[in-house]
Amino acid sequence: MMILVTGGARRGTCRTGEALIGDAPRVRYSAPSLMLGAVLAARGAR
Repeated sequence: MMILVTGGARRGTCRTGEALIGDAPRVRYSAPSLMLGAVLAARGAR
């Protein structure tokens, strides 16, 4: 099964996706983002 969860930044999409996958053996994350502004740049550096 493949599940695609989309949504805006800081909208709980990771939490929702992780709740849906449960204990799935294979998980892939893709979180593309533009690092605009100092706050997002600091988050991206983590």
